[in-house]
Amino acid sequence: MANGFENWRPYMYTPSMAAAIIFVVVFAIITAFTSFQFYKALRHPEIEKLDRRRTLIIIPFIVGGACEIGGCVARIVSSKDEGAKNPFIVQSVLLLVAPALFAATIYMTLGRIIAMLKSARQSLIPLRFLTKIFVFGDVLSFLMQGTGAGLMAAKDTKFITIGENIIITGLFIQIGFFSVFIIVSGLFQYRVLKNPSHEAQITRYIPSTKRNWQCIMITLFACSILILLRCIVRAIEYIQGWDGYIISHEVFLYTLDLMLMFFTMVLLSFQDICGYFVKVGPQSRSQGGFLTRDSDGYDEAKVGF
Repeated sequence: MANGFENWRPYMYTPSMAAAIIFVVVFAIITAFTSFQFYKALRHPEIEKLDRRRTLIIIPFIVGGACEIGGCVARIVSSKDEGAKNPFIVQSVLLLVAPALFAATIYMTLGRIIAMLKSARQSLIPLRFLTKIFVFGDVLSFLMQGTGAGLMAAKDTKFITIGENIIITGLFIQIGFFSVFIIVSGLFQYRVLKNPSHEAQITRYIPSTKRNWQCIMITLFACSILILLRCIVRAIEYIQGWDGYIISHEVFLYTLDLMLMFFTMVLLSFQDICGYFVKVGPQSRSQGGFLTRDSDGYDEAKVGF
């Protein structure tokens, strides 16, 4: 975005208040719904320590939703004062880093599913490293995008250039890790369906035919595609420059970023990850239970999943 710095201003258009309000509402609804699912899972009468810990992976997802809300609120403020610097910085940072938080939940969910199904041998990456590798890449991209967005608000062209380069690098790191994740998750699903473990077979339709580990895997894959597409668009946006076509037209922010992230939240919320881990544990224990090793390397007792 090094082009056009001499005429730099926060926005190349007048931010739409109506669009920002609409997305504040929809993100607030889906974030509140996901938070309720989390609360309901924690209050489940059959939840045990192991099940409770598994539900915690939804927290980054909820925080990501809060970031989307905060970013849109900042855009409402910007629509009233286009030249205000602070709202611009807030919306830039929050809307950039939110998908990284969604990604954290997606990465950890895959690790939990693989551990639950006792199918570590069918994972392309060793299970003890799987979650750590992807979360490391996610945290790195998160920090880089957040830092870059903050520098982009500076008036000094030197800092703006540094900021844009950091953001682009962070986005490409995220693109790279997501591309590998899609391959790893897709290959795992293919292998486990072709040669399912005993655990994969007995839980194939638990808790229902529309909400089970197979559906969750498909959902993780779909959400990954949506986030990957968003990251590619964002990378192109920053490569084009500050006066580029994408950043100069607000419609792209809503259609190829916020809308894709909203669909991501809807898809994952429909599967109710928290409820899944709580419900599958007790049902598996009723069928005898089995020993597992958690995706993070912790030994788990004979408590089903």
